[in-house]
Amino acid sequence: IYYTHDTISRRFKDGRALQATLEELLNDPRKLEDIPPMRVMFYHGKFHSIDNRRLWCLKRLAETKNADLQVRVELHAMAGASRRERVAGRDC
Repeated sequence: IYYTHDTISRRFKDGRALQATLEELLNDPRKLEDIPPMRVMFYHGKFHSIDNRRLWCLKRLAETKNADLQVRVELHAMAGASRRERVAGRDC
């Protein structure tokens, strides 16, 4: 899953630091179940996250644990996407 922005804030909208969230996930893997599904779009043959800060935490978690993660996602249609892109995204 790719980012949709080149940079992200170091804090979530509620003020929590990304690093603190990462540390919570490292200390208690069950916390992963508390994370809401990540919203993604299919664009130019790739999945892109709408939730870049959440994606950052999950990517750092996977890198630190040297493991693949399975996370819940919600597939969203991209505004202005062609019918072909919307159908391809839905089928993946």
